Amino acid sequence: ICFDVEFPELARSLALAGAQVLLVVSANMKPYGHFHRNYVLARAQENHTFVAYCNQVGSNNSWDFVGDSCLVNPSGEIICELAGEEGITAGDINLSEIARSQEVYNYLKERRVFFEQ
Repeated sequence: ICFDVEFPELARSLALAGAQVLLVVSANMKPYGHFHRNYVLARAQENHTFVAYCNQVGSNNSWDFVGDSCLVNPSGEIICELAGEEGITAGDINLSEIARSQEVYNYLKERRVFFEQ
């Protein structure tokens, strides 16, 4: 929910369980918009997953929601986005990009577990 993208553990757990695409729905507002953009890019890259980020846009009472919904590939590159505007956008997901991103540097393989839960 909303700010789960700010915690890397959830995305990592899902990736280790085999998730290839993460859907993040959010109501992120000013002045924190750039935080979520950074997290979305990082979660995609560090977990070799696509991330579809859908954020509320517009104003509601005293909140100004930033929008900036986007689709990010496993290399942390934006495929398509809505830069602060309401609308619908679409982009292609090619699951073979996951293996290509792992060839560059496989974060999941290189991780070290220091403490077991």
